[in-house]
Amino acid sequence: DQILYLQPQAMTRLSSEQVNAIVPSALAGMSPEQFAYLGPKTLAGVKAVQFSRIPSAALAMMQPNQLKALTDKTFAALTPDQFGALPPAAIAYIKGDQLSAVPNKDFSSMRPEQLASLKVQVMARFMPGQVAELSPATIAAMQASQMKKLIPAAINGISATQLVVLPPQTLAAMKPAQVSAMR
Repeated sequence: DQILYLQPQAMTRLSSEQVNAIVPSALAGMSPEQFAYLGPKTLAGVKAVQFSRIPSAALAMMQPNQLKALTDKTFAALTPDQFGALPPAAIAYIKGDQLSAVPNKDFSSMRPEQLASLKVQVMARFMPGQVAELSPATIAAMQASQMKKLIPAAINGISATQLVVLPPQTLAAMKPAQVSAMR
């Protein structure tokens, strides 16, 4: 509970070792302002079990340099609400290994602006189960350049409900191997 009493600026003075020693349940009280002051080196020391307790409202303040510091294990520990709270400006810097580590169920919370912000090269790391969890509104935000990079197996995850909302230019970007992979 002591974390509740720390001024946001005091978070900059915490080492990764100190943050690593915080009981996971204590991080549930972290404010968005406190999270904003955690530097990348400090965040690199946060264990996955701790990260899963940080409030979604705090993660909504995540900056690109903070996201880059997170491990694949940390991404695997995210809850759907946490994943949906990540700002598009930070999601734009997600690496392929990080994206692959995100549990399928978390993609049900992905927002259209998050998907649209993903760099083209990470789209090749999308798995069928992840694609299948995208809402129709979210998958409708997929750009043609992103579609081109999906592996055929990921295309197999697209449902009829998702397919009908894809923009014509996105559908037109599909490669023959992707079209063949559709079920």
